[in-house]
Amino acid sequence: MLQWLVQYWTVTLGAKSTEELDAEHYLFVVATGLHSVASVNCVAFNRWYLLLTSCLAMLAAGTLLAFSTLYDALDVYMYGSQTKTSVTVLYQAYIWMGLSAAISGPFIERRGPRIGMTVATMLLAVGFTLAQLAVTTKAQLFLTIGYGFFCGGGFGMAIVSTMTASQKWFPDIRGLTAGLCMCSFGAGTVAGANVYKAFLNRGGFVQVVTDVRNIPHVFWTTGNVRPLLIRFKFSSVVTRTVKALSLVQCICSTDFFCMYIAFAASIIPAMVFSSEFVAINTKVFGQSVDVTNSSKVQGLMCYANPAYARKIVFFFILSAQLGSMAALSSENMTFESVRSLSFTYVFGSGGSMALIQCFVTDMFGVYHAGTMYGLVFTCWSLRSAIVGYGFADFQVTRVSFRNQMQWMLVVVVIGWVALLFVRTNSVDRFFYGYKYSVCGKVVVQIAFHRHETTNDKDHDDSLTILAPPKVSPASNDFVLWNGYDHVRTSGVQHPQARQDISDTA
Repeated sequence: MLQWLVQYWTVTLGAKSTEELDAEHYLFVVATGLHSVASVNCVAFNRWYLLLTSCLAMLAAGTLLAFSTLYDALDVYMYGSQTKTSVTVLYQAYIWMGLSAAISGPFIERRGPRIGMTVATMLLAVGFTLAQLAVTTKAQLFLTIGYGFFCGGGFGMAIVSTMTASQKWFPDIRGLTAGLCMCSFGAGTVAGANVYKAFLNRGGFVQVVTDVRNIPHVFWTTGNVRPLLIRFKFSSVVTRTVKALSLVQCICSTDFFCMYIAFAASIIPAMVFSSEFVAINTKVFGQSVDVTNSSKVQGLMCYANPAYARKIVFFFILSAQLGSMAALSSENMTFESVRSLSFTYVFGSGGSMALIQCFVTDMFGVYHAGTMYGLVFTCWSLRSAIVGYGFADFQVTRVSFRNQMQWMLVVVVIGWVALLFVRTNSVDRFFYGYKYSVCGKVVVQIAFHRHETTNDKDHDDSLTILAPPKVSPASNDFVLWNGYDHVRTSGVQHPQARQDISDTA
C-alpha cells in the first residue's frame, strides 16, 4: 500500500505515441483504445479553442455556488418549513470538491486533462441524476450523495483539469487565462442563481441576486507586458530549475507551506464577511437589501513578471486587506466604510484565486502545477465548509462584528508574515539545506551535511557545448562544462564541483 502511494504521488510522464502526436494537430479526437486515439481531420487545433473550452468548464463549475439559492425552497419542499437542513449539502460538496482536487492532481498529470474532464463529466452525470431522484422521492440522502459527493468531486476534477491545460498552453499570458477562468466561475454562479430563481418563479432572470458571494471576481495578471519577451534568459532559468524538484519535495517544501497559509489568509476574511454582509447592513446599519446589492466589485488588470512579481502582487492584496481592517476596526463604523471594506475583501479573494494558479506554476513547474493547485484549492473548499458550519448560528451585532474584525486582522497578519518566507530565488530554494536572502543579502543559511556515496564518485554530469567565438575562432572549438560547477558557485559544496575546460584548434 505504501509503495503504491509513493508511486502515485510520483509523476512520471511517458513518451507519447505517434498517433497521439498526430492527433494533437486537430481539435477533435476519438479514443480507439486505452492508450490510442484517432484524430478527426476537420478543424485544426488552436490554443484559443482550449481557452474558450476552459472558460465554459469554469462557467459550469461556478453553478455549484448557485445551489445556495435553493436552500429554502428545498427545505419547504422536503420538510414543510425552512429547517436549514439543505444547506449542509453544499458544505458536503465543498469538502468533496477540495478532496477531489487534491487527490486527482497526479492522475490528471499522467493521463491528461481530456481524461480528467471525461471522468469529471461522468461524476457530474451520476450526481445530477441522483439529485433529481432525491427531489422526486423527497429523499435527503440521495441529494447528499448525488450533489454533495458526486457533483462536488466532479467539479473538483473539472477545475484542476481546466487549470492544468490553460497554464500549460499559455505560458506567455498565464495570468490573463487564470483571470478569465475565474471570471467565468463567478459568472456561472450569477447565471446559475438567476436561472434557479426563474424556475422558482421568484421574479425572473432580471432579479438581483441577494447573496453577495455570487458577485464574480475579476482579476488577472499577465506574464509579461510583451509576451514575445517570455523567452529571455531568466525565464529559461526558472523553467529549468523547477523541474529539479520531485512532487513530494514540492509538497513538503517550506515555500508551499507558507504559500498555503498566505492564500488562506487572503480568502478567509472574504468568506466570513460576505456571508454576513447583508445581515450587517440591514440589522446593524438599517440599510435596505436594494442598497446593499448596489455594492458592485470592479476588476483590475495589472502586469507582473513571474514568481517574484506575483509575490509582490500577493503582498499588495494582503496589505490592502490589512490596511482596511486596521482603519475600519473602530466603534465609529459606518455603512460607507463597511461597503468599502467589502470591496477590498472581494477584490482580494478573487485576485488571490486567480493569482495562485500562476504562482504555483511559476514556483513548482507545469508538470506539478495541477497537483499543487489541487492541494491549494483545498484551502478554499475547506474554508467554505468550516465557515458555513462554524457561523451557522452566529448573531450579527455591532459588537460581535467588531470582535470578528479583530481576529480576522490577526489571520491576515499571519498570512502576510508567512508570505515573507516564500522564496522565489532559485539559488535559495535549491540550496542543500535552508537559505533565505533579502535583496541579495543572505539572512539565514543552514547547510545540511552531504555524505559522499559511490554514486557521487562515479557520476559524471558533464555536457559538451559550443564555446563563445574568439578573435580567430576555429570551426571545432568546444567547452567541456561540469554541471556541478553551477552548484558550487551557488554556495553548495560537492565533491565533484570542478570545472574542466578544453580547447582544441
